[in-house]
Amino acid sequence: MGKASRKKRKLFEDKGPAAEGVGLRPALAAPLVMILAVLTLSLLSHGRNSTLGDARALWEDVARKSPGKARAHNNLGRAYDALDLAEAAASEYRAAVELKPDHMEAHYNLGGVYLKQGLLDEAVEEYKIALAARPDHPMVHYNLGIALEKQGLLDEAAGEYEAAVRSRPDFAHARYNLGKIYVSKGMYEKAEREYAAVARLDRGLAAEAHYGLGAVHAKEGRFDAAGEHYREALRLGPDRAETRYNLGTVYAGQGRMEEAAAEFKKALGLKPDHAGAHANLGTVYASMGLTDEAVREYREALRLKPGSAAVRQNLERLMKEKWDRKGGVTGKGKAGGGGGG
Repeated sequence: MGKASRKKRKLFEDKGPAAEGVGLRPALAAPLVMILAVLTLSLLSHGRNSTLGDARALWEDVARKSPGKARAHNNLGRAYDALDLAEAAASEYRAAVELKPDHMEAHYNLGGVYLKQGLLDEAVEEYKIALAARPDHPMVHYNLGIALEKQGLLDEAAGEYEAAVRSRPDFAHARYNLGKIYVSKGMYEKAEREYAAVARLDRGLAAEAHYGLGAVHAKEGRFDAAGEHYREALRLGPDRAETRYNLGTVYAGQGRMEEAAAEFKKALGLKPDHAGAHANLGTVYASMGLTDEAVREYREALRLKPGSAAVRQNLERLMKEKWDRKGGVTGKGKAGGGGGG
């Protein structure tokens, strides 16, 4: 394949999560997920290191002996919650707020049950009641942000995450979710600030934060910085197909095709059905003049994702170029033979 035709080859773009990985562009969607940490309040205590079953028995006994105490119902709800007995937990939390309507912890915990059940309107209502009692509580703002984000209300969700961070500047989970919203709105400078803070604050989220930083820098065309963050995400672990895939797109953007191919192969080793990695590996092979290998990868990408028009166009163009070259050689051979006769 000549250099001119290689330059013309279309590097088709990723269209987001619905069209996972169909081009030499870093994909933001897959790992940038909302961190869902619905935490209940009022820990089971009395200084006991008891099992969950012991805690349940304890608070069932307390609630039976003191049915008019909201704290007993709230803590029994906590015990049921820990055992994933959602309906039983919700019943106890409701009993607590009936006895004490301003019981902030019970409203918050009931909101958590509703959130886990997907009852988003009910969760929002309970969290707002809890905030009326404790307007500066970071966890209430955070979980309300999660509920609003799940409803697609990104501006409102961002406001709640921001409030959580104002109350607790080291709240890494809130900063991470805030960074994700900023990315979705194209506010890359703010997203970078939040992800950088997360990387400093929480070792457990550091790999995700570096992935986010890599994606932001790649979107901005800062491929050197993007590559550094993707490599750091891989160093911190785990070894993920999407990180390998995005690192491959960075290398391709830098013209480092052999390294890009290596990363796409590693991505496929982790996730063999990654259509985007097959497609991009095909494009890299095509740019290297490895036509047969490129055709193989494009075909596999189409087998996995038949509706990808961009991949089909690349394959058809490559096949046409291959056919034209073959036809040209045959024609010359016939012309040469005729001249010699």
